[in-house]
Amino acid sequence: MTAAYADTSRTVVFLRITSTNAGTGFVRPETLTLTDQFGHQYSEVPPIGTSAIQPNGVWTGSMDFEGISNWKQATGLRLTLSVTSMLWSSKKDNSTQTLHGHWTMEWVQPTTPVGQDHSITIDRVSSDIPVRLSQVQLAPSATVFDLSITGGTYNSPTFGYVLRVSDGKQYELLGGAEPDKIVTAPLERTGKYLLIITTYDNKNVRWKLPFSLIN
Repeated sequence: MTAAYADTSRTVVFLRITSTNAGTGFVRPETLTLTDQFGHQYSEVPPIGTSAIQPNGVWTGSMDFEGISNWKQATGLRLTLSVTSMLWSSKKDNSTQTLHGHWTMEWVQPTTPVGQDHSITIDRVSSDIPVRLSQVQLAPSATVFDLSITGGTYNSPTFGYVLRVSDGKQYELLGGAEPDKIVTAPLERTGKYLLIITTYDNKNVRWKLPFSLIN
């Protein structure tokens, strides 16, 4: 597990799976459950996450679950993700095989809002870029970017990274929480940033969506 994002509407868990046989196929989770210390099991919700296969055969993806109630956020939350089967997919003939086992990940999920004294400003970009950055949400465990498209329906995967202008630090995207949302690790300081889109509609692009984190 690389990260997790949680609010009252959705909980998103980001996973990375490596395989010793990455040259011949890849492994992805098949059966998994998310529970908290109160014994509640969180239901998966659409769009049930996103996934991608890296050139080195590593599977990365996100899984979507129902949100966390306010009272649980106030008391603190310990989450457990249990995986009881994974699916091996062969690159040679596209066949699949179920791998049974028991893999468990536990963590304390930060849910207390932070950065109330911070504000986000989003700069306009040229009209020839169809994707717009409409909102940036700060959370203790992640930064969530809401995207929209002008003159059509947003239905294409978007990939890239966030660049901190002052020193060139890059924040890699963790994945897509929804078709119109992408997520990175938490931003660490105030300043100017660029959300850089490198792939859109299966085409290589380089679109820069500027925004600033203020005080």
